[in-house]
Amino acid sequence: MIANYAKTAWRTLSRYKQHSMLNVVGLAIGLAATLLVAQYARYELSYDKQQPDVERVFRVESDFSALGVGSVPSANYELAKAFQALPQVEDVFSLTPVKDVDESWMYVTRGENQFKLDKLFLSYANIRQFIALDVISGDLERTLSTPRHLALSQSEAYRLFGSELVVGETLSNQAGLFTVGAVFKDLPETSHFAFNSLLFMDNLALDSDSSLDYVYVKVHFPFDKSALEAQLFSRYAFGEDKKYLKLQLMPLKDLYFSGQSPYEMKPGGSLLAIQICLSLCFILLVVAIVNFINLSVAQGALRAKEIGVRKALGATRGQLFWQFMMETSVITLVAMCLGYALVELSLPLFNSLVDRQIEIFWHLDILAVLIAMTVMVTLLAGSYPAWYLSAQNTKAILQGESVQGRSAIRLRKGLLIIQSSFAIGLVIAAMVLPAQLAYLQAQPTGYEKEQKLVLQSMPNGTVFTQTPSALVEQLAKFEGVRHVGIIDSLMTEGFMYSLQFTFADGVESAQSFPGVGTGFGAVETLGLNLLAGRDFDKSFASDWFHRDESGRHVSILITRSLAKTAGYDIPELAINKTIKALGINMHIVGVVEDVQLGQTREAHTQVVFLCGFSMTFSKNLILTVVPGEHHELFEQIRALVAAELNIYEFPTYSGWMKNMRIRSPQILDWPISCKFFQYWQFS
Repeated sequence: MIANYAKTAWRTLSRYKQHSMLNVVGLAIGLAATLLVAQYARYELSYDKQQPDVERVFRVESDFSALGVGSVPSANYELAKAFQALPQVEDVFSLTPVKDVDESWMYVTRGENQFKLDKLFLSYANIRQFIALDVISGDLERTLSTPRHLALSQSEAYRLFGSELVVGETLSNQAGLFTVGAVFKDLPETSHFAFNSLLFMDNLALDSDSSLDYVYVKVHFPFDKSALEAQLFSRYAFGEDKKYLKLQLMPLKDLYFSGQSPYEMKPGGSLLAIQICLSLCFILLVVAIVNFINLSVAQGALRAKEIGVRKALGATRGQLFWQFMMETSVITLVAMCLGYALVELSLPLFNSLVDRQIEIFWHLDILAVLIAMTVMVTLLAGSYPAWYLSAQNTKAILQGESVQGRSAIRLRKGLLIIQSSFAIGLVIAAMVLPAQLAYLQAQPTGYEKEQKLVLQSMPNGTVFTQTPSALVEQLAKFEGVRHVGIIDSLMTEGFMYSLQFTFADGVESAQSFPGVGTGFGAVETLGLNLLAGRDFDKSFASDWFHRDESGRHVSILITRSLAKTAGYDIPELAINKTIKALGINMHIVGVVEDVQLGQTREAHTQVVFLCGFSMTFSKNLILTVVPGEHHELFEQIRALVAAELNIYEFPTYSGWMKNMRIRSPQILDWPISCKFFQYWQFS
């Protein structure tokens, strides 16, 4: 019987080629779009799920909200070691970015070429208890317990040596020789961890008062999270720290979505975007099914005589019902195969669109999902048309009367309304979202974002000098360069340190304020709006951080809101006033309009700019350039840096908006295009 149904179904579909083709293509495109968006959501939700004991691992975060700084994803490992004494804690692990400790350790030499180790972190031998690492060669545990031994990722080994067989090779550093002790496979993209080089933790003496470490604890189940946080805090914070510090435990499995700090190892994802994607999957599937039902019901008039003849010859309603269901299943199966082929063909373009490396493998779970979708779509899309067509009155059909009753017409109108509503809703979303994003990006930030070329992570002693270095002078002479300035933090990435002030009236601030170290001409470098006073000027040598018999001094610029906090509602009143922090006399020489330091959702406006003072180990050069293409200028800069510093690889990018891509509109546009095809197809 089933074989007969299948033969009849195939014969019928072959007879109505145009109708069958429209159904197959429309359903295939809808299913392909659904699969792509679902795969994107699945990819995003898979972050860190491969880590060992992921359910039992938490990251320790420091909450400085009492100081107005907010929460940071780091803590002090030296203090956190005490956590191991607690019965609920099985193990403690730490990663520390070397760039925040002593960036000079990142510069190594091999032969005549100097390199900067990419994403170098200090670590411990128990790393594989917390992170899934596949070791290609060498002994990772021994390497991370031996001084001056490096572990490199596969790509980093190829970059430095041209091969992954590098165990035993050495790299020179100002502090001595590094020996490569292990090579591991590159970390998958679906991980919030981001390192390419590892060094034994005890190679560098860490500041016991700093909170630069990413600290992870593995706990025993069951446990009370709030109670454990309180116990950890009692062993971590002492004295004054208890007034302004809190500790939080963040689950490792949730860090990709919950970790939105600018100090994360890599930018996090958006749970809202995933929810939107899952909603789109549902909408696309509903649209595909509704479209199929509309086309099938619309074909009822063409097949009325066929149905009447079959019934007159003795076919029962049940037989006709299953015959039409078989036709639907054949269409769905062909559409699913075609849809999967479309997914495979369009995946590279989709990956480029969403900036991901999504792959689809023929695993059993994928096959199970495809089979389940085929059955579900067959039942949902075929049930009503099969019931409707098989229920036609034989006498009415053979007499040539209309086969569409009022209920069928009302249903078709309802389905068309649903389809049109989805189309209009998606059109509105496609128009509103880009407009909202454009509005947000057009909001004033307090600094110039255009015509800025950034050279990131330049060595401190080379560029952060009171007298312009040879490198800075030569950069300023390049055609198309208007100005070269220095800054220790990128405005879109937040700040690296904060200061607690004692104002001129002797009142100590209740919170800390972000500090940004700059060179001379900070207003010109950043494009700040000067409200009162002046910029840092080379003709005022005392602007630069210095020491004399009366102590340490530095000139500063403060934002309007910080001036108000200091008690100066009128910017001019703050000029020439002195405030103190870290035992340094800070002389206000100018007040600028508020700036947005950091990402929009966590931006800081009360900022202090310090001339010649910084607490970071590298600096960024900001080149103000003329409008136009800068490919030739890029090459000139690379050649100059290679000649002057013997550095052949360094981050360079145009504008401030690094790592600030917003993918939501692109993700939305993809299914919208598919939706329109389905809608026009029926129209």
